[in-house]
Amino acid sequence: MNPPSDRRASSDRRQRRTPLLNRYFLWGRRRAPRRESEDPCYVDRPRPLWSCFALLVVALGLADLAITEYELGLGCATEGNVIMHWLLERSGNVVAWGIKTIVTLLGAGLLLAHHRWRYGGLGLMVLTLYYAGLLIFHGTVLLRCW
Repeated sequence: MNPPSDRRASSDRRQRRTPLLNRYFLWGRRRAPRRESEDPCYVDRPRPLWSCFALLVVALGLADLAITEYELGLGCATEGNVIMHWLLERSGNVVAWGIKTIVTLLGAGLLLAHHRWRYGGLGLMVLTLYYAGLLIFHGTVLLRCW
């Protein structure tokens, strides 16, 4: 006769820290560390506030590109970013939009994944303020241009 199996005999996944990329990213329940000793740690889902910051960074970054292209079309501004200037000049708008979108999504996603670390959340807030300031600057350029 076989002895009854002990379900606890298998390795406990909670003994390992949650990895950056895990299968519970979209539907997991873990939003905070289980123990104080785990902080900072990766969680299954970030808090909604930090997700909003990340989405805001992406939206403001793409708005920056759209307004920059509009200003370039009017002839009242030049692209200040050397890499974006080269991309817009050499490869056209579609490639520039694609690269800007991918880089911004990756950057915001990486900061969002690290929002529990000291500089991850701070980075999201600083980028949000940076892009907000940049859009205010675009507003002054457009007022001067019209």
